[in-house]
Formats: sequence, structure tokens, C-alpha cells
Amino acid sequence: MEFDYNDINKTIFEIKREYPKDFWQIWNEIKARKIEYKKPNQLYIGIIGSRQRDNADDYLITHDTFVKASALEVENEKTEVVIVSGLCTKGGDKFAVTLYKKYKTKKLWFPAQWNLFGLDAGYIRNTDIALVSDILIAVRHFHCIGGTEDTINKFIKFGKEEHLILI
Repeated sequence: MEFDYNDINKTIFEIKREYPKDFWQIWNEIKARKIEYKKPNQLYIGIIGSRQRDNADDYLITHDTFVKASALEVENEKTEVVIVSGLCTKGGDKFAVTLYKKYKTKKLWFPAQWNLFGLDAGYIRNTDIALVSDILIAVRHFHCIGGTEDTINKFIKFGKEEHLILI
């Protein structure tokens, strides 16, 4: 295996510690919709997934899907890839951090702020990921309904179904 899960977990926790400063500025701007934060040359690829899909095989499928999706868009004048994720320590979000580190892409993280928004924090995060992502790679567990399904449904509701990749 090309990465160490403990190292990725450590990275996720380090990123989350940085957020009191950077995250809130981005969050407030997005919420107020005061700025155009997406650049025309950037491709925003959301990578999400169930915590139950957290093994090496799932990572490899996600990796290959990400490489294919980003290569197609780079051919279509999108020159910079931005990985979008919610920073959960398992599943698709962990794979997003792994891919970010491996390919040194830009990133846009949306960690749920449970202490501020209570039970709504996950839904807020899911909405933002669905809204921002141009392509959504969803590592889905078919026996669970939760954040992954919520994000998928919102992505479809925003009219982006043709750019949804279910794994």
C-alpha cells in the first residue's frame, strides 16, 4: 500500500486544527454568496463516502476514478484540480485527503461544525460539498442511509446528475 492510514488520520486532525482562522472566512463568504470563489480554470472534484467503505480496494477504485475524471477535464481546458471533502477520518473523505497529498492538488475542506450547528452541521456540510463540486465521486454503501446519500441527493437536486460517479 502506498500510504499509511495513521499518517492520513494525523493529517486530517492537523487540518482541522487550522480551521478556526481559514475555515470561517471561507465559510462566511460562501454562506453570504458575496464572492465568486470558483475560478473558471479550476475543476472541483468532491470525494465523499461511507465510513463502512474504508479498505484498500475501495481506495484503489476511488484513486483510478479520480485520475480518469481529472484527466478528462484537464483536456477540456480545466487546468487545476481542487479536491472537495468533509474531512471524516474514514471512507471517501480519508481517500480525498490521501489523493490531495499524493497529487498535491488544491483543496477545499468542509468539516462539519457539530459544536456550532448541532445535528444540522452534517446537512450544512453536505449541501456545501454538493453545491461547490463540479464532479462528485461517491463511495457508496448500499445498506446505509446518511451523509453520503444526502450529498448525492443534493448534487442531483442542483442539476449535476450527469457528473455523479457512484462507486
